[in-house]
Amino acid sequence: MVPRADVVRAQAGLAAAEGDLIAARNAVDQSKAALNATVGLSPMAPIAVAQPQPVPALTVAAADLARLVEDRPEVKRALAEIDAAEAALALAQAGNGLRVTLSGSATQSFAPGTTTSYAITSTVSLPVADAGRLQAQVTEATANLAAARARIETTRLTVQQQAVTALLSILDARARIVSARAQLAFAQESLRLAQGRFAAGAGPLLEVTDAQTVLVLAEVTLARAEYDELAGIISLRYALARSVVTGQI
Repeated sequence: MVPRADVVRAQAGLAAAEGDLIAARNAVDQSKAALNATVGLSPMAPIAVAQPQPVPALTVAAADLARLVEDRPEVKRALAEIDAAEAALALAQAGNGLRVTLSGSATQSFAPGTTTSYAITSTVSLPVADAGRLQAQVTEATANLAAARARIETTRLTVQQQAVTALLSILDARARIVSARAQLAFAQESLRLAQGRFAAGAGPLLEVTDAQTVLVLAEVTLARAEYDELAGIISLRYALARSVVTGQI
């Protein structure tokens, strides 16, 4: 006969597990609704989530991240802004200096004889009184160039940090996966032994339920680590301006 205390404890564990199950199902439903909204579907539309693809091998080293993030659109845009600012500064400086105008013409006359005359005219002008407008344009263009150069450094640091964070998340998740798999194997063996002792009358039923609980927790721990690994892979692919769905990392 099972002791009353063991029955009460098992009932309490069952109630807690049922609560966790309800919360887990709610989280799944919310995730599906968010996914539907992301792809432009009704939040209540039925959706089937496919199994994740095999995790690719990690081919990116931390030392390569500074070079690889140069493909990010944000970095390319910041570089284009520098080119535009440099061109604007050159144009402003040209407008503030000497202006040389060169023109030429040729005239041909046929009466009474054929005569051809050529003329070349050059004009040099220097802005004298423009109320400081041209100098202000140069100053503004110089400031814009300095700001563009500062933005590219900030942008590079931001995307590099994103890439490093994603890479470290992958490494951390893979280390936890190894540990979680070892815990899962231990929990499976513990449950097998507990079931054997209970079948032989040498152990209580509560030992079996405790072993089952430990096994479920080990499975959850492994699932979370695998999820974190996939999330890190997606984040790293995004940080390197690669497809977040397929491809190497």
